[in-house]
Amino acid sequence: MDEVRQNAERLAFLVSSFPELEELIISTTDKKQALREWIANNSNNSELNSEERLRINLMKEILGRAKNSVYSYAQINEYMNLDDDNELHEFIKDYNNSKVKENGRPQYEFRRTEIQHYKTITEKIAYEKIDFSPYIKKYTDCKHPYINSQLAQMFLNAKIYKEGICFLLKALQPVFTMTNPYWHSPIGIQSCSDALYELQHLLGLSGMFELSEKENGIAAYDMLALVDLYLSRSIAVSNWYITNYGEGYANCLANIINDFALRGDLYYHYQQPFAMIHFGVNPVVQTFGNYIAAYQVGTEHDLGIMVESVWKDALKLYQHGSLVPNGTGGLCETEEESFFQLANKAQVRAEMFAEETYKNLNELPLNNYSLQAINEYLTKRYIIGKAPRKA
Repeated sequence: MDEVRQNAERLAFLVSSFPELEELIISTTDKKQALREWIANNSNNSELNSEERLRINLMKEILGRAKNSVYSYAQINEYMNLDDDNELHEFIKDYNNSKVKENGRPQYEFRRTEIQHYKTITEKIAYEKIDFSPYIKKYTDCKHPYINSQLAQMFLNAKIYKEGICFLLKALQPVFTMTNPYWHSPIGIQSCSDALYELQHLLGLSGMFELSEKENGIAAYDMLALVDLYLSRSIAVSNWYITNYGEGYANCLANIINDFALRGDLYYHYQQPFAMIHFGVNPVVQTFGNYIAAYQVGTEHDLGIMVESVWKDALKLYQHGSLVPNGTGGLCETEEESFFQLANKAQVRAEMFAEETYKNLNELPLNNYSLQAINEYLTKRYIIGKAPRKA
């Protein structure tokens, strides 16, 4: 008997031990959703005895083991989601209250991006003005990576590096552990991904290579592969929650589009390292594939305006092989596949790359010693040396 059938029979037996649940499952169309809701409503029921609570936990375990992807890195167990946290909800409320407004409208600040794609256009990043000073002491000892990642961005955007790096390292703590406790949490994994992306931005390639030479330092290529994996994991988790709970869940749709675009940027900015990491694969093709994936998700959900820029960038890569138009031939001349064949092939490869990194994750030095080495490097570069941020 195969594992799927065994799990189904065990689950049916456990369901039958609760007559009211069995009746509910028989009478409803969406049996999986009904079972989820019943478990959620009864998990903390004080009227249940220890044996009944054990049976509910066994149902959770079976549901969590059910495969939802052919790739190990993309497996989701919703019962290990740690985002339902009172401190997290309180922070989101305080964060929204701290947004600076004028005449009821949010106010924005702009800063020049360190990596410029174009010769004739100055690219800038817009971010909302936040005055979080009344709340900051309240969250100095929190653990959730979303809280620490948001606080890190506030300070780093203001170039207050000491506090920004401190909160960034806290956000990275789950990443640099044997098993990330937020691996199944959409908000948690997104925040870990954001923190890792900010870390590679602070380090730059030169910083990654310098850090890799230090005792307990993580190798530069491993760092890039790790960022790539977390972006892929964030996409997988967000996709799963949208499929099961709808587009509005935890802002997952916007996160998917952003993660695809960031994953494309990562391959474009680090073309030579990724050419070595994935020997024989053109990193520009991977950038192109990620941009098309972001565009496809956006247009599928009527967000064409949001993904217009990545569509234009994908066209430039296809026609010129660069985000800067030039007289040379692009992917259309160097690659044999057609436009969408090329994009689909890149997207399949992206999952294979993430799976490979995930299976080798235990070989990476993800521990407090590596995090300490990162802290020492960032402190020397941005606090003691007071160097400007570089890509």
